[in-house]
Amino acid sequence: MSRRIQIYGLSIVLCFSASSFCARAAQGNVIPVKAADLSGTRLLLKDAKCSLDLPGQGWKWMTVDDSPHTFFCINAASGTQFLVAIGALHMEFTDHQPQSLIANAKAAIIKRGGKLTNDKYEWIDVPGSKKTIRATFEETEASGVRTLVVIYIANTADKVTLKLQYTGSANSEPEELKKLVKSIQALK
Repeated sequence: MSRRIQIYGLSIVLCFSASSFCARAAQGNVIPVKAADLSGTRLLLKDAKCSLDLPGQGWKWMTVDDSPHTFFCINAASGTQFLVAIGALHMEFTDHQPQSLIANAKAAIIKRGGKLTNDKYEWIDVPGSKKTIRATFEETEASGVRTLVVIYIANTADKVTLKLQYTGSANSEPEELKKLVKSIQALK
């Protein structure tokens, strides 16, 4: 399940379960990114004024219904996927956005009968970004299924944000996500 929300002046797409991609894929809505939006293996995000490179061999860029703002970086062999979404800032990028992001995630998991633990965020330096936060937390569903969520939100240009998200069963953040974040480059 995913939805677009506004968090203290930040509009982003949140992906609440790892199965949201699978549900869209089953409906036939997930398609390869058009060649015009690629430069080799780099995804050109003109609205975010930046580009991202695939984190390695076996990865590919996909989009939902040819959306200009929602993408997936997918490794079919491992089943690993990262959500990439362009959003908008409606006010200054401060501690309020990651705090609100975590609070909204906590409210959503509690509503489903689960709990959110190990929540934290930090400001990090990322080339090609004005300001970036990294938020992590674990969701435990009522059934006992535990999921790690890692979200990067980068202010790439003016009032534009780029969100990169991993939601999965790993005990730690995938190295490929770190590599994807480090690949952010401003478009010339």
